[in-house]
Amino acid sequence: MRALLFGLFRGAVRLFYRVERLGAEVPAEGPLILVGNHPGGLADPALLLCTTGRPLRFLGKEPLLRIPLLGVLLRQIGMVPVYRAQDGHDTAQNEALFAAVFAALRRGEAIVLFPEGKSHDLPRIQALKTGAARMALGAEAQGGEARIVPVGITYEHKQRFRSRATLWVGESFTAADLRPLHARDPRAAVLALTERIGQALEDVTIELARWDELPLLSLAERLWPAPAGPPPRGAERTRRVAALARGWKRLKQRSPEEARRLRSELVEFKRSLDALGLAPAHLDLSYDAARVARFSLSRGLETAVGLPAILLTKLWFLPPTLAIAALLAVSRPSPDVVSTYKLLASLVLLPAWHGALIAGLAPFLPLAWLCALAAGLPALAALALALWRRPAHTWREVAIFLRVAPLLRLRAGLKRQRERLRSELERLGAADRAGDGAAG
Repeated sequence: MRALLFGLFRGAVRLFYRVERLGAEVPAEGPLILVGNHPGGLADPALLLCTTGRPLRFLGKEPLLRIPLLGVLLRQIGMVPVYRAQDGHDTAQNEALFAAVFAALRRGEAIVLFPEGKSHDLPRIQALKTGAARMALGAEAQGGEARIVPVGITYEHKQRFRSRATLWVGESFTAADLRPLHARDPRAAVLALTERIGQALEDVTIELARWDELPLLSLAERLWPAPAGPPPRGAERTRRVAALARGWKRLKQRSPEEARRLRSELVEFKRSLDALGLAPAHLDLSYDAARVARFSLSRGLETAVGLPAILLTKLWFLPPTLAIAALLAVSRPSPDVVSTYKLLASLVLLPAWHGALIAGLAPFLPLAWLCALAAGLPALAALALALWRRPAHTWREVAIFLRVAPLLRLRAGLKRQRERLRSELERLGAADRAGDGAAG
C-alpha cells in the first residue's frame, strides 16, 4: 500500500507541475535525513518523492492526521507526527518521535523533514528549528551516522497548472566532526549543525529580499552570457538565477547606488520588451523563408492535434474543475497551500467524475464504446498535458512576427541596450564566483 500511494503522489505532482531536478544524487542506501525548504504546503513532500525511488518516511505536524481522508493516507505512508506547542500539544510527546526516528535511521531508512517548521510564501529561507540537527547528532551519539541531504524546492508559478517546479539536491554531509563538541556541549553542537543545514539550504534555493526581484533576476539570467553549448533550460536556469541572486545580494551590500542603477536599467529594458510582447531571444531572430516554412509546418501540426485535445479534455472535466475553483473561493487558503488544495481535490474529484460519467453513459452506449471512452479520455488528457502550452505559444510567436519583424531600428536599439546589460551581469556573475571561491 505504501509503495502504491508513493507512486500515486509522484504521478499527481508530476501531472500538476513540470518537475525538473538538478544537483547531486540522493544516496540509494543507508540512513538519510532529507531536509528541504517549505514554500508549497503538502506539494513539497510530494515533490521530494521525485528526488529518489527509495521509500521515504515523512515527519509532519500532528493536526494533519486529523483531517478526513488525508489523515488516513498519511498514516498509510507511515508519517511520524510532530507535536507542536502552537497546536496545543505538550512537546514532551515528541520523545516518541525521536525514538521512532532513531529506530528508522538504525534500519537504514530515509527521514524527511522541513526545518523551517511551517509552510510559508516568503522569498527566502526562514529561521530553522533545531529538530534536524538534534536527530543527526542523536544518531551519531548512538554510534550511527546519518547523512544529511539538503533539497531546495523552487516554483516557477506555485499555483499554476503545468508550471515548472525545480528540485535542487545538494551534496550530502554528516555531523561526524561535531561528535566531540556534542559530547561536551550538546546545545552548541546543535546550533552549529543547524547553522550548517541553513547554509546548505541557502545554497540550493533562490534567496530574495522581495518577490518582485524574481522577474528581474529571471530576465537577467536570460541576458547573462551562457557557456558554450545549448542554451540553459529548466533546472539549469534555476541554478543560474540562484547565482545571480547571490551576486545581486553582494552588490547591494557593497555598492547600493550601483545596485539601484542596475535595477533601473533592467526595469527599463523589461518595460520595453513587455510593451512589444518580446523575450530577449526574439531580438536575434531572423525570419527567412525557410525558417518561416519550418515553423508553420511544425506548429501547424501541433496546433491541429493539440488544440482539439485540450478543448475536449477541458470540456470533459469542466464540472470538477469548476468545483475545485469554488472550493478555493470558499476556503480561501493561504498562497503557500493553494497548490496543495488543488492537488488533493484533483486526486479525488477528477477520477470520481470520470468514473461517474462512464457509469452514467452505460445504459446508452455499447460496451466497446464505454471501454474506448474509459481508456481514451485519460490518454487524450495525457496528450493535452504534453501540448498544453503549444497552441498559445504558437499564436504568440505569430503575433510577434507580424508586429516586430519590420521594426529593424527599434530592435537594433534594444540589442545595444541588451549588450550593455550583459557586460554588467557578467561582472555580477564573476563577483559571485569570486565570492564562492573566497568562502571556500
